[in-house]
Amino acid sequence: MVGEVYHRKWKYAKLSLINAQEAPVAVASPKGHVTAVMGVALSRDGKFLVTACADKTAQVWDLNNKTQLFTLEHPDGVSAVALSNDGTCIITGCDDCLVRGWELQSGKELFCLESHTGLVLCVAVSNDSKRFASGSDDDTARVWDMESKKELLKLEGGTGAVGCVNFSRDNKFIATGTEGVSSPKSCANGFTEPRGFTCVWDLVSGEKKHMFPGHTAAFTRSSKRIAVGGDTGSVVVYKVESGEKIFEVKHPKFSDECFFTSIVFHRDGKLMVTGNNDRTIQIWDMVSRKFIRTLEGHSGPVMSVAVI
Repeated sequence: MVGEVYHRKWKYAKLSLINAQEAPVAVASPKGHVTAVMGVALSRDGKFLVTACADKTAQVWDLNNKTQLFTLEHPDGVSAVALSNDGTCIITGCDDCLVRGWELQSGKELFCLESHTGLVLCVAVSNDSKRFASGSDDDTARVWDMESKKELLKLEGGTGAVGCVNFSRDNKFIATGTEGVSSPKSCANGFTEPRGFTCVWDLVSGEKKHMFPGHTAAFTRSSKRIAVGGDTGSVVVYKVESGEKIFEVKHPKFSDECFFTSIVFHRDGKLMVTGNNDRTIQIWDMVSRKFIRTLEGHSGPVMSVAVI
């Protein structure tokens, strides 16, 4: 077993093991939610799973005994969830335009932040747990200080909802994925834009460093590369420093209706896992740059993937 992947699926969640040599094994199907699961997060130690749902709740699960620990009640649908790496805090994004923080061990609400003017679609926590970010359909992403809860940066990359935020592991950059259409002149290397675009920002200055085609992205574990996907059937890997394209991998069964919804990397950096709206998950070998396998079995789009 080289890792675990958790992915959200329509109406309930499913936890699977990744093994490049053997078939995936489903080890849990938490069914505490009554409608679509909108986001998932795993604690770094692999003990806790948090799910975000359109039923106005986020739920915390004990993965050792496959039981639900507690429910985090919200006034509206919960679209996103993230966990701090120090194991203390849960961040949720809600359709009421607010970002909330919760204590992982007790489920106690710690704070509630007002800044966005639209639905909060995505959240992320920096690797050092000192900052967190949120993206919204108000066309902005915000970066917050974990200790003071003050807004540090307001990132505006173009017209369109921000549905993806991701910190680099060295805590120097943040990527924002936007589902709108950008100007072709503003894209890296003269690209014309497919479904949305991804901006890479300097976390100190707030300056935009690069813009790439594709609305979902993740930094590799080394923070030197970023993988970006969209509706073209490819995930393209670029150098973070220069923006140079290194290579791309193609969906094995791409159609005009499918697009990548989520990208994550395994902790050893050798595997990339992608979620797709065609109800499948793909596993890729980042060393050989080859497709390994597809995980199937979902009854709806796979919109979020988490790996430990």
